[in-house]
Amino acid sequence: METHSLKSIVYITSRIQPMVRWFTDSLAYQSSQAEKDNDLEIIFVDLLLDSPNADDRRKIFESAVDGRFKFKHVPPKPNVWQGKDRVTSTDWFAASNARNTGLVHADGEHIAFVDDLSVLTGTWFLALKEAALSGKVTCGSYMKVKSLRVDNGNITHFEKYPGGEDNRYRYGNDSGPVPCGGNWLYGCSFTLPTQWLIDANGSDEACDGMGFEDCILGIRLANRGHHFQYDRRLMSYEAEELHHLDQIMRRTDKGVSPNDKSHAILHLANRTSRAENVHLGPDGIIGLRRVLRETGEIPLPDGPSHDWYDGQPICEMT
Repeated sequence: METHSLKSIVYITSRIQPMVRWFTDSLAYQSSQAEKDNDLEIIFVDLLLDSPNADDRRKIFESAVDGRFKFKHVPPKPNVWQGKDRVTSTDWFAASNARNTGLVHADGEHIAFVDDLSVLTGTWFLALKEAALSGKVTCGSYMKVKSLRVDNGNITHFEKYPGGEDNRYRYGNDSGPVPCGGNWLYGCSFTLPTQWLIDANGSDEACDGMGFEDCILGIRLANRGHHFQYDRRLMSYEAEELHHLDQIMRRTDKGVSPNDKSHAILHLANRTSRAENVHLGPDGIIGLRRVLRETGEIPLPDGPSHDWYDGQPICEMT
């Protein structure tokens, strides 16, 4: 008898043209109707949904889904770095906030994250299903390519270029996953049981404004005793040229290595197993999930007002 386990796939974007149909078509091609009906929900976390053209934006994503999947289309939760509630003068990079938005909305027993401008290769969904049964955090792979063309979810043309290949790829195996450490959690795709991410209080929003959030999460999950594997079948191809069409969001790593912000948070992660995220409230991610389900809204955060690294007011980070 076939059993079903809901998987929440979080797709994060802030791009004018995220090529979302590449993603939806490739996922649809790999999944059966029963899997679409019972095993999948897509959560689009879209910064441009909070814009004067929100209605047109909704139509683009709804058209890409084309009735094939359950989906939610939401803006990043309120935060100080970007969107209509920001305190900075322009939008800054805030991937942890976006990932945590997906986590707050996710109903699945397992959660996976994918990047925009990408198409899933033909083994991606099989690897995701196997990962859900593995009892491990699974790190996926990526290939950044040029001249990428996609037809109905299938890659028809691409050109490799130096530096575009995932540097973990040569250690992987096409027949299945290989063991790895928590510091291998980076790149375009990864998946794990949703509860594990909730227990870690989500991605560390202290990384927003800087980056480096994936490895920090991986280190903390490893500190919680979870095991990791790298599966290069969980592979997506990304269109490199399209990365440069939109304005790049600001981010900065303050200080001079090794006395810089990224090393400071690395030292913190190495001795902790949970993100503080104190501005989310006393109950953290769990509390936000509860409030969303009770009220349909995510409340404004209680800060932060200053950069944790050097005390600079965030409103001055322009």
